Amino acid sequence: MFIKTDTDQLLVFRTCEKEVYDFVMNTGSLWLRTSHYYQNIEDDIAREDKLEGLSSSKISLPLTFESSRSNITSIEGEGFIGETPEKAYIISFHGISIEQKTKRGFGPKTFGIYNIEKFINNILNEAKKQFDIKSYIFGKVIYQYSPVFISSSNLGGSYKLNEKEHLSIYDQNLLRKRPVEPFILQDEFRFVLFVDEYIDNNIDSILKINVSNKNFYDYSENHFYIQ
Repeated sequence: MFIKTDTDQLLVFRTCEKEVYDFVMNTGSLWLRTSHYYQNIEDDIAREDKLEGLSSSKISLPLTFESSRSNITSIEGEGFIGETPEKAYIISFHGISIEQKTKRGFGPKTFGIYNIEKFINNILNEAKKQFDIKSYIFGKVIYQYSPVFISSSNLGGSYKLNEKEHLSIYDQNLLRKRPVEPFILQDEFRFVLFVDEYIDNNIDSILKINVSNKNFYDYSENHFYIQ
């Protein structure tokens, strides 16, 4: 097959198992998941992320604070300081810089998006038919830890330093992921819908929508998938 993306549009793909591929290509059905889903898919290493949806920082530079006149707080180690962003449904895609071993983890079939701008508008319009959307973002995932700052407010504070100060995450962002494998072995693109509440108030709920299957073209020749 050949690249069929419209000019001036990103080369964006989704790789999946054959059953999912057939379903999408035939019906245009897409499932958007919560961050909680990706934290608990233990049988899918390519997609599982225990800290998905958590804007986090790894404290490699020792941080020492004078908590009071008699107490000192020191933070350092392999653990994470993080905060959970707003409730959202997520669907991810990849670009051309995905490693073969990561791609194989997603499945043997790949489809491309003709026009990512029209596709995103199609998703948004269909999602609005089910409930109110607070906001949305689409963009390339950045692989880096979140910055932190000392906050005088306890709202959203992830680590209490003393009665007046908290260590908090700056710029919570669902387009940011930890810079570790297997995530850094692909160039991920992500569409995120922020909502007030999950469907049925269920963190495991699925946002199921149907877009036009004319958004997609096949790009899964056998030589792209090495056993």
